[in-house]
Amino acid sequence: MSGEKDHYIVGVFVNEHGVGTGHIQTQCELCKKRGKPAEYGSEVKCAFRDDGVFTKDNWNCATMNKLRDIALKLGHHIRNDSDWGSFGAVPFDDDKHSGFIVMTWYKSRGKTDLAIYVDDVETKPLTIEMAEAAISYWEERLKP
Repeated sequence: MSGEKDHYIVGVFVNEHGVGTGHIQTQCELCKKRGKPAEYGSEVKCAFRDDGVFTKDNWNCATMNKLRDIALKLGHHIRNDSDWGSFGAVPFDDDKHSGFIVMTWYKSRGKTDLAIYVDDVETKPLTIEMAEAAISYWEERLKP
C-alpha cells in the first residue's frame, strides 16, 4: 500500500485517485492488514481462496506465515533441505476443533505447499476459519 488513503477493492489496492498500488489476491484479514511489504519482490498471494479453503497457489500469506512461526515456537517443526523441505504442526483445541494443522513448505521460502487439519476422526482441507482459530488459541498462550 502506498499511503493511508489506499482502499482494498475486489483484490486490488487503489489510492484516492483510483490508481492501483499493488495487487493482492486475498481472503484472509492478516494479508489485508499487512499488505505487500516493500522488501517483497513478488506479489503476495494469499493461501485462501474466495471460499475460505487453502490453496497451494500462494506466496507469503500472512496467516500461513504466522502458523509456520507458531509451529517453530512450539518446537513442532522439522527442516530437511536436502530431501523434502519443512514440516510443521500446530495443535489447538477450541469449541469446534481438537486436532492439528499440518503444513509443509520448502526451506524458509514464502510458499506453503500443503496445509490440512487432522484430528482423531478425519483429515480435512484447512480453512481460514480453522487457521484464525488456531492463531487466536496460540496468541493468548504464547504471550511473553
